[in-house]
Amino acid sequence: MMIDAELAAADERIEAARHELKAALTARQLVLDKRKTPAYCAVTMQQKYLPMFPLDWLNISMRARNALKDVNCRTLGDAVAKSRRNLLDTNCCGEGTVAEIQAMLVSYGLSLKGGE
Repeated sequence: MMIDAELAAADERIEAARHELKAALTARQLVLDKRKTPAYCAVTMQQKYLPMFPLDWLNISMRARNALKDVNCRTLGDAVAKSRRNLLDTNCCGEGTVAEIQAMLVSYGLSLKGGE
């Protein structure tokens, strides 16, 4: 019972603080934007800058790096614009290299063109 009373009191304090904050923001004609949370900002920054990330900075084999360079990929954005077939058509890229490239892209939440 004691825990329930403490939780109820904490809920009341939180609700009171929420009302105070809302009143203070309203008095200054401000609005709390939920999209500006740290998690939202991190996702937005990742979506904005991840395609510009240079492939030279990634931990991939020299064979995979050369295969990507053979199809004119310099950034992650360039890599996701290529398909599995584009990579396999190069001289130095086989199934294992394509699998390594796909695994690297998946680690960043990306995939090859066509979802391959």
